[in-house]
Amino acid sequence: MVEGPGCKLKGIKIKAKLLKQTVKDVSGNSVEKFTKRGSSGESPFHQLIGRSLDDVQTLGKELFMYFGDICLRIHFLMSGQSFINNQRVDSETGGKTETPTLELQMSGDLLTFRNSAAEIRPSVPCRMKYEELNNLDICSPVFNFKRAFSLLREQHDRLVCDVLLDQFILPGVGNIIKNEALFDSGIRPSSKISELKDEHIHHLLKMTRDFTEIFYRCRRDGKPLAPYYKIYGKRQCGQCEGRVIICRLGDDSDRVTYYCEQCQTNDLSKQRKLPSKNSLLGWVKTGSDVITSDHAAWTCTFCTLINMPTSLSCSACLNAKTSRKSSCSSSSASGQSGNVSTCALLSSNVQNVHKVNKRKSSDTYSSEVKTKVPKLESDVGEARVIYPHNLNQLQTSHQNQALVLEPPQPNSQNKSGVNGKSTAAEKTSNPQKLESDCKIPSCPTHQKKCSMKEVRKEGQNKGRWFFTCNVRTCNFFKWADEQFPICAGHGQPCTIRTVMKIGPNNGRRFFTCKLPKNKQCKFFEWAEGYD
Repeated sequence: MVEGPGCKLKGIKIKAKLLKQTVKDVSGNSVEKFTKRGSSGESPFHQLIGRSLDDVQTLGKELFMYFGDICLRIHFLMSGQSFINNQRVDSETGGKTETPTLELQMSGDLLTFRNSAAEIRPSVPCRMKYEELNNLDICSPVFNFKRAFSLLREQHDRLVCDVLLDQFILPGVGNIIKNEALFDSGIRPSSKISELKDEHIHHLLKMTRDFTEIFYRCRRDGKPLAPYYKIYGKRQCGQCEGRVIICRLGDDSDRVTYYCEQCQTNDLSKQRKLPSKNSLLGWVKTGSDVITSDHAAWTCTFCTLINMPTSLSCSACLNAKTSRKSSCSSSSASGQSGNVSTCALLSSNVQNVHKVNKRKSSDTYSSEVKTKVPKLESDVGEARVIYPHNLNQLQTSHQNQALVLEPPQPNSQNKSGVNGKSTAAEKTSNPQKLESDCKIPSCPTHQKKCSMKEVRKEGQNKGRWFFTCNVRTCNFFKWADEQFPICAGHGQPCTIRTVMKIGPNNGRRFFTCKLPKNKQCKFFEWAEGYD
């Protein structure tokens, strides 16, 4: 999804590469659309031929390219992309179309826009709009907090989720920034502006700017934004492990909102465990190690060959990529004392990594780590190492200066919840049961769980569901609706939908008749195993 940070980065790179170059030719869907209508064979985009690019400006999700008294305005919609000499400008993802939306053959380079909206406008109104809203742009270095606060406060009866997406109040904010900023500030999306105090709005603006900076840095450095996602697109909150509510709130029903009922309570006194230390640069720096470790070159544990970050298996011996965490857990389960000692050392490093910067030399740090690793006896295979999973446990274990070892517990029967239903802990401790209940197949080539998608393209298969491998180079394909239940009213395979209404079943999938609402029958069945 292209939001303010992605658009700004595109504008910066286009300006640095194409400024002062002259347009030689124009082509693309936007040009052909006008050519087919008119008899002259020319479109408004032909006015750009012979003009040089004077300036490039970005405002929110809009890109303005000035050619004298006319301006080329580009909006990247949901998945727009820009290419210079067929090379993608940034790491923004999105599909390709057969014919570009607009293609400009400049005097030195080729500029291509895909999946975007393009139009010709006069330059004066575009510059006036930029000057009027530039200090409200969420990516602008001259962002005016006071003006943004006053505009937000004036929207008394509007929902806060709608106000954040208003491009005349905060240009550049999209669904991702909106959901993450509301989660970071602890504000419920369904709250009206009149229900919020001044402290809420101040804190919300700060969190919006902070996450926008993270968004921009990830796009600029080519790093994935996923490690910074705390709630967007997830079904379980990463902070309280509660269920994430998925619903449509506000004026636009196409905007899906995610929020956690337990975390977003409009309570500013509740301490938020965010990856930040009251510093934007500290927040951006936090987690960079996670990104680097997950997307860096890795060494095969069998033949020691250094492979590319995107390789899922070794290029020499074809063994699968293994992480430190998996190898550590497997060695601990095997009961070998040497491997367990390595795992204990890794755990000790994790406990002390947050104080690396406070030490003066690496020698002192290594000596302190060695003193905190206990000597394990020959029967250490019978012990179980308890690893900390959050910052509080890290601090507690660091103060104790020792690893926590527990003897193995005898096998006991699983406890059942209310009315005989198994608890969440029981489900996680029984992975074989989860795999047997799951009806989504695995790719036979990569042995990974497939993703289930719906056909959106117009045609006889529109609306059908299918399984496909998550690896882009894999050609695995299987129709999913072949195993869907048959609609009793029409005798056709059902379609699958997701509950969007706020309640206990929010986020669950169910089978229903695939015909339009006015022709649907009352067939209903929960889609168990398709999550």
